[in-house]
Amino acid sequence: NFKPNEYLFENLFHKTQLQTRSLDSIIHKLKKKLNLPDEVNISFHKFRHTYATSCLEYGSDLEFIRKTLG
Repeated sequence: NFKPNEYLFENLFHKTQLQTRSLDSIIHKLKKKLNLPDEVNISFHKFRHTYATSCLEYGSDLEFIRKTLG
């Protein structure tokens, strides 16, 4: 079972939560690197939603999900 220390997406140097803008930039670069067509709609928000849904389905409590999502 994956249990992040503080946040789901942490800055490796400061152990703070990554900002949405940084995550959107990472996802955009990843999409480009994978040569995904423009029709493929991935976003930070979709990953957050999938993470939260999966946590609930596998029995995580809401407080844990709230903390890891920030």
